[in-house]
Amino acid sequence: MNTDDSERRLKAIFNELKAEDLRRTPPFDDIARASRSAASSSHVVFPRFRLALGTTAVALLIAGVALSAIRLHKHSVEKEIQQWQAVSEWQAPTDALLNAQDAPR
Repeated sequence: MNTDDSERRLKAIFNELKAEDLRRTPPFDDIARASRSAASSSHVVFPRFRLALGTTAVALLIAGVALSAIRLHKHSVEKEIQQWQAVSEWQAPTDALLNAQDAPR
């Protein structure tokens, strides 16, 4: 019988919570009406702001891509120049042997 009493008590507590939730919750129509009016007013007030924000974001994205492409190209040109300089200054390790005067013949 103890479980029946616990179940009844839990059921009563949940019913009280449900009734309290129903008292605190506003009607759905009020929420839907408020949502529609807020959505319609925000579309009227901010279309230019949204357009400006979107345009700015796209411009910043394009500028970032362009700047990184320029930087990458500049870096690759500098690296290529360094490689050509290294190749032009290279000497074979055996060149000294060809120029030696006391080499046996």
